[in-house]
Amino acid sequence: MLTESRNNKFGMNAQWWTEALYPGIKNSGIAWVLMWRKDGPDYYFASYKGDVAEEDFKAFEDLKEILFLKEISKISY
Repeated sequence: MLTESRNNKFGMNAQWWTEALYPGIKNSGIAWVLMWRKDGPDYYFASYKGDVAEEDFKAFEDLKEILFLKEISKISY
């Protein structure tokens, strides 16, 4: 599990999701990444509309091995 990752206050990397987070979790065996989102332009953990990394978050979401709740809820156990 990876918790409390963020892209703020330390450079605002527009490709943070695909160039920082993804390489760190790819092939790591991590099964869960939890992102908190605090409301406000200077303190947040996940992207929001208008964020510098908004488009990169969408690219991260489209990676085949990244699953969000909507995909996980379709899996039969």
